[in-house]
Amino acid sequence: MEPPEDVPPPDREGTQDARDAQGATSGTTSWAPVDPGPVFGPPEPQASWPAEHTYPVQHSEPPPAVPGSGPEAPGYQVPSWGAPAGPGYRLPEPGGHPPAQGPYGYAPPPPPGYGGRPPAQGPPVPPPYGYGGQAPPAQGQAAPSPYGYGAPQPGAAPGAYPGQPYGGVPGVPGQPYATGAYATGPYAPPPGPGYLVPGVHLPVKSEPWLAAPGPGTPFHRMDRTRLHSWWRPLVGTLTLAALIFAVSILVFVLWMAAHWIITGEEPKLLEGGTQLFGGVVEDLAAQLTLIAVWLPLVPLVVWWIARRPAGTVVSVLGRMRWKWLGVCALVAVGYVVISYALLVVVTAAFGDDEPAKGTGFPGWSAVVAPLVVIVLLVPFQAAAEEFVFRGWLLQAIGGCTLARPDGGYRSGFTSALGKVFATPWPAIIISSAVFVAGHGYTGWAMLDIGLWAVTCGWLAVKTGGLEAPIALHVLNNLVAFAAPVFAGELDDALVQGGAPAYILLADVPPLIFFAGMVLWLRRRTGVAVVTPGEPLPPPKPGPYASAPQPGS
Repeated sequence: MEPPEDVPPPDREGTQDARDAQGATSGTTSWAPVDPGPVFGPPEPQASWPAEHTYPVQHSEPPPAVPGSGPEAPGYQVPSWGAPAGPGYRLPEPGGHPPAQGPYGYAPPPPPGYGGRPPAQGPPVPPPYGYGGQAPPAQGQAAPSPYGYGAPQPGAAPGAYPGQPYGGVPGVPGQPYATGAYATGPYAPPPGPGYLVPGVHLPVKSEPWLAAPGPGTPFHRMDRTRLHSWWRPLVGTLTLAALIFAVSILVFVLWMAAHWIITGEEPKLLEGGTQLFGGVVEDLAAQLTLIAVWLPLVPLVVWWIARRPAGTVVSVLGRMRWKWLGVCALVAVGYVVISYALLVVVTAAFGDDEPAKGTGFPGWSAVVAPLVVIVLLVPFQAAAEEFVFRGWLLQAIGGCTLARPDGGYRSGFTSALGKVFATPWPAIIISSAVFVAGHGYTGWAMLDIGLWAVTCGWLAVKTGGLEAPIALHVLNNLVAFAAPVFAGELDDALVQGGAPAYILLADVPPLIFFAGMVLWLRRRTGVAVVTPGEPLPPPKPGPYASAPQPGS
């Protein structure tokens, strides 16, 4: 569509004469835009008719090149007024091609926008609300800043922070200016560490249920954790005793019911109260089972009441050290051999001439069943007793040092008593006394079993676990129950009573041999005797932690 001849397009002054001269030469009066010549800089928007008619300006030749925009001759030095070599700027090599440029020395246009669509043409559209690009506040509100509502503060880097209003927020009363370190701005100080935003509830991290002993803790102090309290050993001991009583009653009732269902006979005491179920083998199995069921109760109380890992009742590593248990079992075999050899010697030297009550070897048919019961149940029975007396009881007493968490004592009496309880001997002696009281021995037999229990407790502390006491207890009981079976005296194996004084000559030397060999092997094998890690330094007592000194 051509513009009407009677309405000339807008043009500059002086172009009418040139148009008249051109029309006189050609004989026509057609109109064409005049070439304005080369223009340096961004092209200006041209006056035009409606948007569908555009008349781009044509240029006959590009403007002169800008120094540094093309290849230079060899030896050419960039003048001081030339383009600076900024970060990443590199002069073109001789003979190379200059970098791509847009029209008139400007940077090339950006690639097409998202989706392959070319960028919009035409002059940029100014924002509707001035510099800040946001609508001004409503009438009656605080006046905007001279830089426009929502404009960034003076001196801020472009795009560093979103625009902030200088006036108040519509509908919200203004806040007073901050004081102190934040007095330079009209905003309140930012939330610092520990600041809780109103209405926000953070999850509370619960304390772990278990607490392991610290590094360098010996076996008898394993109960002394960060959760230790004076009442935990007492409540734990009472709980363990109640569980043992309840479980023993339950097992006994179930055993009686099973005996009645299988044999059809009601259980009752026979032969003066020494037999309950009418058979020595069944009575032996019932007694060993009633003790073996204690075994899982000790780790339960350790986890539930003491709130420490259940394996800490076994060793300082929190588990059974099976290789070390095997080594101790080999030494226990030597203990048994020496013990029974000495028993024969001292009995021949100091014993009376009263013949043995047994009838001799009763035959394999009468030996197999008792041996199976002994081999299957004695290891659990012996281990259960060690778990109770050298495990829980020794550690419960050993953890009661009478010291406060800061290392001090409440009085001079507790300070003196605490020095004694800081050693393992109170725990060893008290647990051994309870062990002796739990058996039916009398006279010299009580002293004999007492020395045996003290040796087991001392080895548990010195070796850092129950492996040595369990090995000694299992081998001793296996032989103690099996020997009467081969001699035809199984009835006497269930009876506990007194013993002559010379029995100490048969039992003390083997105990010394076993303890010495175990300690020697412990040093040779490097068995851990304390918990892994460097021991923690003792806490420093406060100003009132220690007892007052006399004369102070």
